[in-house]
Amino acid sequence: MAAGKKREKSPIQSVGDVPEVVSVDAVAVYDPDNGRILLLHQSLTFAGADRTSAEVQKNNALEYARNLHARTDGMAVLHVPDFDASGALYRVDLEHNNLVEISPPVEFPKKFGCLERVIRIIDLRR
Repeated sequence: MAAGKKREKSPIQSVGDVPEVVSVDAVAVYDPDNGRILLLHQSLTFAGADRTSAEVQKNNALEYARNLHARTDGMAVLHVPDFDASGALYRVDLEHNNLVEISPPVEFPKKFGCLERVIRIIDLRR
């Protein structure tokens, strides 16, 4: 965030006497062939703390993806400073090298839909 600029409508909530969040950066680990995001890592900076460098944030995102047993070979990394998370799904626009919001890939039917089948499968495995 620019100095003196306050974050508006931040989805990050805190309780108690904690420092204010002054910046949120994001790092997308994504497929460079289609822009599909494997991991979207966010890095928070609180008032009084030093902002982590973009390079460290990128390395952290790759490490976290590997810790989740994701294959990171051939993946690209995009750093997005001052990320304003809306809670949407994103992909990387390969032409402009930025994040763009996308619609969910599947619309869950209200009755007898995919989610209900997933719940049944989970119940069967118990």
